[in-house]
Amino acid sequence: MANPKYQYEQKQVDEIIIRKFAFDFPDDLDPVWCPGNRVRSHMFNGFSLTMPYLEPFIIKATQDATGEIDDADLLDDIRQFSGQEARHYQCHRRLNELLKTNGYPELADVEQRLDDSFKRLRTKSLTTQLAFIAGFESMTIGFTNWLIKKRHKLFANSSPHVSSFWLMHMVEEMEHKTVAYDVYMAYSGSYLPRAIGVWHGSLH
Repeated sequence: MANPKYQYEQKQVDEIIIRKFAFDFPDDLDPVWCPGNRVRSHMFNGFSLTMPYLEPFIIKATQDATGEIDDADLLDDIRQFSGQEARHYQCHRRLNELLKTNGYPELADVEQRLDDSFKRLRTKSLTTQLAFIAGFESMTIGFTNWLIKKRHKLFANSSPHVSSFWLMHMVEEMEHKTVAYDVYMAYSGSYLPRAIGVWHGSLH
């Protein structure tokens, strides 16, 4: 193992479950799926655009680290974590295609910029990549808490297809922060790159 001081700590859940994650979106889905609130609709649409690029990046980088990790419990967490992420981004991809088809074809240009950005990030050291992921997943825990607590206000009268999808996604994100942290600590454990990763992952 790259960091000989790393010790696995049991999570608050017995296992990370790879659940069925097959949301159906209607072909005529209105991209403004929060009626009367274009800003809120497009804020979440913007988040959705990142996922088919961010989440495969997360899967690939954490898989790269498994060659240096020999803790069986952590390796099992990584497999389940990757399984959840794969289901997430596949569903986001279907949603994003509908956003483009139903009024926003120019989002393809944004997707290309995202693809290029994450390809560049894959050329960085694995320590940098894993620190980015640990930082990003730490940031999402605050967003998730906010979204769950404010779900009635945020999603009142919204499309049940999209709002239920987002809620399910973010509930599963609650399980990801500790895995991302553990992978970084098992691979490196160095404090400074991890501290930078919080800013890097959040601002990117």
